Amino acid sequence: MNLHSTTPSSGKDLAARNMATRSGATAYISERQTQAYLLARDAVRRVQRTASLVGAAISQRTTGNVNRTPGDCQRSH
Repeated sequence: MNLHSTTPSSGKDLAARNMATRSGATAYISERQTQAYLLARDAVRRVQRTASLVGAAISQRTTGNVNRTPGDCQRSH
């Protein structure tokens, strides 16, 4: 996780952040940053899960291993 801000910060904030990182202390991120990180992480996981499911379905179709029943194909109106 990149904890560096893309917006300029005051020298005091930057010095405090660098000091915490250099001393081995855990870097602080705000509640808002934490929520943004968690939302992004969940979104990435959903995309990865969906991609693997779609990939498996495509793989099954190309190898002919899909078990279909007559009602599976629906006509669009």
